[in-house]
Amino acid sequence: MKHNIFIKSALRQPLKTVLLLLLSGMVSFVLMSRVVEHVIIKRESDRISDYYRPIGTLFKYGLSDESTDEDYDISQGAAIVGGSKYVAFEDRRRALSATLGGMYNSDTDGYSSITPSLLAKMAEFYPSEFVAEHYNYQIYVSDVFYYGTLVSKADVKRSETTHYYVLQFDIDDWVAGYPEYQTFGMTKGEVYSIRLIPEMYDSGIVQQLDDMVVGGRYFVRAYYNQFPEVGEHSGHMTIRPLIDGSILCLPVGQGESVDFSTPGMEVLRDMIETQTANQHAMMAVATKDLSAMPAMQE
Repeated sequence: MKHNIFIKSALRQPLKTVLLLLLSGMVSFVLMSRVVEHVIIKRESDRISDYYRPIGTLFKYGLSDESTDEDYDISQGAAIVGGSKYVAFEDRRRALSATLGGMYNSDTDGYSSITPSLLAKMAEFYPSEFVAEHYNYQIYVSDVFYYGTLVSKADVKRSETTHYYVLQFDIDDWVAGYPEYQTFGMTKGEVYSIRLIPEMYDSGIVQQLDDMVVGGRYFVRAYYNQFPEVGEHSGHMTIRPLIDGSILCLPVGQGESVDFSTPGMEVLRDMIETQTANQHAMMAVATKDLSAMPAMQE
């Protein structure tokens, strides 16, 4: 009978043999773990890649405030990239304005509207030329229009050098504006205070306050002020001239309403119609495949 030299050596050195077996087992375990890990990761990556697709966006660098619409055009670059064999799907999206049927949008904070308060606040941080150039779009979604009887008017001291006027109206007819604004108390049959800050308007507009009589009924335009006064007459609504630079409020008899077909009043009709349309508007993005947008994927 022949003796196995390896067995005889292992029996002669049992401690080294045990350590060698343990080391071999550990190496084998680590190796198999890596192999299994690689197989699982590859399988899951292949599965996820079918759902979460590699997505890239094409845009231009180096654009500035002086850039024109033509400078933003990337159609030529998109044609080159879209023709690549590495691009499986091309989606040239288009942003457009849509209308919510029977619903208001949520732009109730007034920050998309150009208001005298916003312009005054911006003027604290930027030069007047910059404000005039970049904040000259005519969007007024935070305005309200209503009929109300003037209950009182008062001149309130704002600081040692400034002041503002507070006008209280008993509202009897709500014409236009976000319904949420009525939660401030601007509802039919309630008295609501609005402010007029004289330094925000021409002196001719402010002087029309003298012609407004307590007990008279007026057609009023106001706006949601993002920067309300704090104090006894705090509130978010600030009066705005019906027609900028010419008419503050329009006197209207009891039970009557403004005839918007009257020469000079068409601008108010157009203003209210445009504002109402903007309050129901939202931005929509046209796309070939909504599921390709990362924000829309589960």
